[in-house]
Amino acid sequence: MSKATKQPAPESPPAPAAGVNLDGMKGVTRAAMLMIALGKEAASEITRHLSDEELEDLSAEIVSIGTISAEDKRAIIEDFAQTAQARDYILQGGEDYAREMLIASLGERKAKAIMSRFRGLGETNYFGLISNVDPPSIANFLKKEHPQTVALVLSTLPTHQAGQILVNLPEETRTSIAYRMATIERPSAEVIAEIQGVLGDYVLTDFQDMGVKFGGTTHVAETFNEIEQTVWKGILEEIEEVDAAVAEDIKNQMFTFGDLVLLDNKSVQAVMKEVDSKDLALALKGATGEVRDLVFGNMSKRAATAIREEMEYMGAVRVSDVEAAQARIIEVVRSLEAEGTIFIAGRGGEEGGLIE
Repeated sequence: MSKATKQPAPESPPAPAAGVNLDGMKGVTRAAMLMIALGKEAASEITRHLSDEELEDLSAEIVSIGTISAEDKRAIIEDFAQTAQARDYILQGGEDYAREMLIASLGERKAKAIMSRFRGLGETNYFGLISNVDPPSIANFLKKEHPQTVALVLSTLPTHQAGQILVNLPEETRTSIAYRMATIERPSAEVIAEIQGVLGDYVLTDFQDMGVKFGGTTHVAETFNEIEQTVWKGILEEIEEVDAAVAEDIKNQMFTFGDLVLLDNKSVQAVMKEVDSKDLALALKGATGEVRDLVFGNMSKRAATAIREEMEYMGAVRVSDVEAAQARIIEVVRSLEAEGTIFIAGRGGEEGGLIE
């Protein structure tokens, strides 16, 4: 690779104020101190993007800290400015460039501390606050971007979130995005930097070289498992018209409610113990006779009668409600399979089979 053109050094961030020692401080403590330093109004704009669990942890830390001195406020804000500047350096010239700029302005020890902070964030949450923003907001933000950009973003997110973002994107773009997700290859550092530039404030950290896995048919299959059947079926049919092999690969890795027939009796019983009876009754309203027979055959007569009565009592139900209930049961199946509690026939070939 040719050597990058040397870029003019941006204005250096201020040296940190004396006072609190931030080196080695826990991330949540650092964040809590920053919220205190910024004040209620500014802090509220940040905390509204956090999950309930993160907000709970942060609030507890804020209470524990109480108040901080003016000197400490200045130190924590300047430390935040330095970290933000480091991110800009990374986007401008990559990690090596950022390290050089930080060493020049702050010294090697401080530069190393800031860069290691980026690495630590990336290992656990390479897409920063994007995972805490509600899917419709992310979809609204992404809908104006090229499908390849959107595919890259969705390929790096948890499948439950990727699915909810996908269904909130314009219908005419979903197939193109899903197909690109299935066939995507790991992008270059330049492309990653460009994507991060597009996402702006949604991204807190650089995720190149973080060992992130991008897309593939497995990711798409798992994403489809998170959304309504009517949606993914339409997308899959359109992908099949373009690339039958990719569509078949996705389909083979999915688990639908009808695939319950692939479970042995012991596995079905394990699933039944974990699902809500109302969900089961609703899900069975849209099931085949084969699936119903399998489920009822693995329940006591009393329990089966209760489910049948519940189904009759429900009357006509919306297809979307049935699919949502089936999706919740599928999630239980996938969870139990991941734990090794149940076995799904046909998964993993001969090596993954069972021997009597």
